[in-house]
Amino acid sequence: MERAAAAGNPHAQYLLGMARFYCQGRYAEGQQLLGAATKEGHTEALFALAVIKFNGSSGKRADKCLRSGVLLCIEACERGHQRALQELGLCMSRGYGLPRDREVGKEMLMLANKNEADFAERNGRRRAPPPGPAGPAPDSPRQIQRGHTT
Repeated sequence: MERAAAAGNPHAQYLLGMARFYCQGRYAEGQQLLGAATKEGHTEALFALAVIKFNGSSGKRADKCLRSGVLLCIEACERGHQRALQELGLCMSRGYGLPRDREVGKEMLMLANKNEADFAERNGRRRAPPPGPAGPAPDSPRQIQRGHTT
């Protein structure tokens, strides 16, 4: 796994980054690996970094940065990550890291649920898998914020 991550394999970087961060407490190294995976297009790593920023998971108060979490979450949404869209909807409806707007937050949550239900109906699954190369979600959070939903 280490050799694959060192060779630039984004999924290996993601897995090793998660293990370093959450299992071994090697926070800086874990975030560095997740960041490298994100730069290579690994959307799940991007969402993991958003969660880390939201929670300040490394235990230091200074590591918690709601604004960074929101920005990372928006980028993950734009890459089609449905859990990021759900998280962003919750943040918006609660005013967590960005100005509170219950209606927009509710729209985001409803869109994420609709996207997941549509995927499940098309593919006979209960939940959508993590995003892959299939592309972004039909509506992005930026479109919802601007009132341009389809």
